[in-house]
Amino acid sequence: MNIVLLADKKHRKGFETAVRDNPNITLLGVEMLIRGNTMSRIADHHNPHALVIWRGVPEKDGVTVSDLISFLHMKKPSMRMIYVYGEIADNTEFLNTVDMLRENGITDIVADTALDSIVQHIEQPMTEDDLQQFLDDLLHEDEPEETEEVQEEQPQHFDELRLDFPSVTATQEFDIDKIVTYTQTGEQDKPITVGIMALQHHNGCTHTSFEIAGQLIKKKYSVAICMADRSTLDAYAGFHQIATGTASAGLNVQGIDVYPYDKLNEISGQYSVTVIDFGYFREEYTKPFGECDVRIMLCSGAEWDVPLMMNYVNYPTVDYSHRIFYCFTRTTAKKFQAYNRQLMKAGCVAFRLHNSPDWTTPHKENIEVYRKMLGAYKSIPETGKEKRKLFRVK
Repeated sequence: MNIVLLADKKHRKGFETAVRDNPNITLLGVEMLIRGNTMSRIADHHNPHALVIWRGVPEKDGVTVSDLISFLHMKKPSMRMIYVYGEIADNTEFLNTVDMLRENGITDIVADTALDSIVQHIEQPMTEDDLQQFLDDLLHEDEPEETEEVQEEQPQHFDELRLDFPSVTATQEFDIDKIVTYTQTGEQDKPITVGIMALQHHNGCTHTSFEIAGQLIKKKYSVAICMADRSTLDAYAGFHQIATGTASAGLNVQGIDVYPYDKLNEISGQYSVTVIDFGYFREEYTKPFGECDVRIMLCSGAEWDVPLMMNYVNYPTVDYSHRIFYCFTRTTAKKFQAYNRQLMKAGCVAFRLHNSPDWTTPHKENIEVYRKMLGAYKSIPETGKEKRKLFRVK
């Protein structure tokens, strides 16, 4: 196996010694810092089977290890990456790093600095199941012996987030099963609409719309996307060198018909599923968003964005709030759990979406989230109406 080491100078010599006499490993080279040309050197100059990344490698030119991993994951998806985290001093910091790595398909994570352990990971890949078992064991060891005291102390920790929803917390006792059932009411065996809106700009509305539509296309449903933000549709058409006038009539992307929002009434009933990309929150779309069969609100987990989400949950009626799926993007698992605890108290249903660089291949946990949100509509009919032929993006 041809490998490259990405580590600072103090780790280089020991690693070279550890792999020198191993007949199964060939060290092609060592990069001792991350800078502008490091990614191209690894991908194009070295082109190894595997890259060993040591935590703490110096970063230059504003390029972080996260940037490097994301780039290599897209450019060289077959390149295996092994991340040497070292000794775990802070579980929260470690779990945040694991979240970032898993989102980029990395499960080879060495929580040790022993060279023999690192070499063993190179020769024996760590699977997703292996990593999950390690994390389960780690979290189990971290739990205090008196479980009841932990359960009593947790609300104090979550209350520090200052999340409260007074307009919806003063309702009947919360029951998650009832809420999910209540959220997913609606007739089956009829065309449905899926409304997607974001509380902040650039929070992934269009990307999520295409991910959901792409999964439905794989299930042989006829699907259309309507974009409320015309500038997004025009920019997309412009990227593919399609005239604005052509895009106004609709275009086709990998089997998905895409229209501007003003065509919604015209195409009504022609598709099994119509996904409406409302973009960021605007007052004029509150009513049509609420009328969709499935309503998805994308939220940011950033501390400066959370107050907007709190205000929104308190803004409409209880009936309105309980019929929305709140999906957090770019949020760590631990932070989402904290927010979700408060949302559950308010009778709201929330999910966490993972980063998917390519909408045609969503993160597997995103697929499971979409399945749950569309679960009430297990029987969506194929429409028999003839659709217009649209300009196809190849």
